[in-house]
Amino acid sequence: MTLTPPATERNVSSETVRQTVIVAADPVTILDIVADLEAYPEWQPDIKDVEILGVGDDGRARHARFEASAIGLTASFEVEYRYTEDAVRWQLVDSDLLTRNDGSYVVVDLGDGTAEVAYELDVDTSMPVPGFMQRQIANRIVSSALQGLKRRAEARNG
Repeated sequence: MTLTPPATERNVSSETVRQTVIVAADPVTILDIVADLEAYPEWQPDIKDVEILGVGDDGRARHARFEASAIGLTASFEVEYRYTEDAVRWQLVDSDLLTRNDGSYVVVDLGDGTAEVAYELDVDTSMPVPGFMQRQIANRIVSSALQGLKRRAEARNG
């Protein structure tokens, strides 16, 4: 299975949303939280269940199945992951409702004990949903996830 470039490396669709947040934690802590997929239901309210389907040589999940619920819609989807020094990126492999779910968390060390986290999500469904509604849903998902990540990372930094 070959990954196509993430949304940041190709033409961005009208359903792509990107938000950032400043987190009082180091990038390693933040990326460790993002890479711990099985813990997502603890800090991402839309994620109900995670199953790791494949792990890389480094012990990190490379393929996972998620059950998520947002605004009354429930979706099951599988994504494939890539990790770099400053980012976690994923691409949709299969889903019952989504036709696209590609995204990334990119973390930039600000050098003062904080980091900027950018979350980009490119999502589309098999249902006929107007673009503005998809963007609203995606914005809510991204905002909620960033706030959950910020709370979790800052609690670890205590």
